[in-house]
Amino acid sequence: MADLLLSTPIYGAASRVLSDADTAVVAQLLKQVQALGRGNAERARYYEQRQAFKDFKISTPPQVLQQVESVLGWPAKAVDVLADRISFAAFTTSDGSGVDPFGLNEIADQNHFRAEFAGATTSTLINSCAFIVATQGLPGEPDVLWLTRTASEATGLWDRRKRQLSAGLSVLDWGKNGEITAVAVYLPDKTVEINFSSANVGSASIIPNRVGRPLMVHTAFKPNLHRPFGFSRITRAVRSLTDSATRTIVRSEIGAEFFAAPQRYGIGVDDSMGQWTALLGRFLTLELTESGEKPEVGQFTQQSMQPHTDQLRLRTNLFAAETSIPVSELGFVSENPSSDAAIQSQRDPLRQLSNSFIRDNQSALSQLAAMSVMLRDGLSEPPDGISSVSARFEPTVQVTDAGRADALLKQVAILPWLADSPIALEMLGYDQATINRLLSDKARSSASSTLDRLLSVPQPELVSAPEAE
Repeated sequence: MADLLLSTPIYGAASRVLSDADTAVVAQLLKQVQALGRGNAERARYYEQRQAFKDFKISTPPQVLQQVESVLGWPAKAVDVLADRISFAAFTTSDGSGVDPFGLNEIADQNHFRAEFAGATTSTLINSCAFIVATQGLPGEPDVLWLTRTASEATGLWDRRKRQLSAGLSVLDWGKNGEITAVAVYLPDKTVEINFSSANVGSASIIPNRVGRPLMVHTAFKPNLHRPFGFSRITRAVRSLTDSATRTIVRSEIGAEFFAAPQRYGIGVDDSMGQWTALLGRFLTLELTESGEKPEVGQFTQQSMQPHTDQLRLRTNLFAAETSIPVSELGFVSENPSSDAAIQSQRDPLRQLSNSFIRDNQSALSQLAAMSVMLRDGLSEPPDGISSVSARFEPTVQVTDAGRADALLKQVAILPWLADSPIALEMLGYDQATINRLLSDKARSSASSTLDRLLSVPQPELVSAPEAE
């Protein structure tokens, strides 16, 4: 890659080649996305329930293994039960006015960002991170496009000082054999689209970037100082427990086959009797042996299915502890909690994880908002007031409408002015479109009431001026 030759048909009048430093960055990013591909593919197989069955080859007959297709959806459950609690609502300003001075919600609507961010959230939980690219749209497209990318097709370099990406890469096309044939590289001063025509030769199209930072942000699950790109929800423990539980299910199915048709034995029985006849027949008609003795028949003691059930329950409890999922969500019904508060207490770890995810990725969405406005308006500096923009999410606590209304009433009793705030409508669970409609109806109702009051006020009688003599 260090010897990459680049012919550059540039958008504009000038042409240039990538510098040695830029070429080294491209090489590092390509190496990084390829190195992480195997791990990402394995986690994706677990999520999609396509992971091959792993057996110890001790107690399971080989002919049975050839027909086993037992799967377990626990990894998908670990991801989806958390992703369903994280729902992007809208961009808002810190003054709480509900006004969108930069038109960010219009950009979000044009890019179907609520659904796109939901997909990015799921991908983040699977692979530890996902990426969102901002780029100018082509004719017929929105002015600014937000493109989500999985960790299998994108990567980035982290700048610890600036706490943002210093460079990013997105794979645009793959070859027939899985090789990378086209990429987009996002640098602070330019975006480079590279097409590889052979192993070391390619063409590059360079698009200047006035924003001053790579047009890419990333979302992460539980990032820390050592791993700014976070951790996967499908951890090694999750994969190991899933494999163990799957083996338990397979062994229990084999045991169930023998339970349904218990092994029997016969002493002095003619071996001409068919196996299934002896096994499944309700009555056996046996003749005396040649010596005149009665044949002896019997049945082996049937094995118990309880050990399999106990082992599966143990694996379920371990998986629930690893993922903070209530055991009841995994198929083992426990004692019903006595109240809604008790139910919420069981799900509180999921709420904490959801809030943590939102907190960790607020900065990325704020950066996405700022660079999008700059890209749309052709700015080289962030506009005034853009720092007050933040992303608002739907409540992570899932309660009944009655419970939500009761909680709001108790808060309004302490803070009466809260009843007149749009935040009260957010707490009631209304989406942004409904909130806007309600506020509009309130404004019209207030204007109508004011007009009615003015019209009801008695008008002073007009006294005519005396006629001049």
